[in-house]
Amino acid sequence: MLILRILQWLLLLPIHLLITLARYPLAPVAVLLFSRKDKRHLRWPFRWLETIDNDLSGDDGWKTEHIKLGSAPLSTWNRIQWLWRNGGNRANYMLLGCIEEFAWTIRHFAAENSKPFWVDPHGYWLLRRFIRIGRKEIEVFIGWSLFGAKLGRCKYTATIRIKTSAE
Repeated sequence: MLILRILQWLLLLPIHLLITLARYPLAPVAVLLFSRKDKRHLRWPFRWLETIDNDLSGDDGWKTEHIKLGSAPLSTWNRIQWLWRNGGNRANYMLLGCIEEFAWTIRHFAAENSKPFWVDPHGYWLLRRFIRIGRKEIEVFIGWSLFGAKLGRCKYTATIRIKTSAE
């Protein structure tokens, strides 16, 4: 089953990459022409660009780390930037994601960071690895976010981040 899920992940990767790339030119169009009156959500056909757990003002971390003091989170520019960073989240959960195996997640949640590779009973997998190279840390986070379900779905993920450590 694991081999089939790895193949499934690989087959979905081009769709994920297309979603990731499409959010850059489409975010301004969506925000300017397809925002609802309250500016918190998008109308069809751009709902797929939204995040499923936050409106277009972003999450608390976004608001404190990226929005300039005194700037309105629902300004046009801030909503566009939020979608540039997180756009396509709904599609990654609802279209490409998998159904959460709730009992499995509860059993393993406390040990989430104890090993880099997890496989649920249906073969969905998660590889999360931190690799330190000098002052840089590379985070590899690919598979399905088995410990981050929203609305009963685990997000398809293909994230590689490079950070400079404080040391």
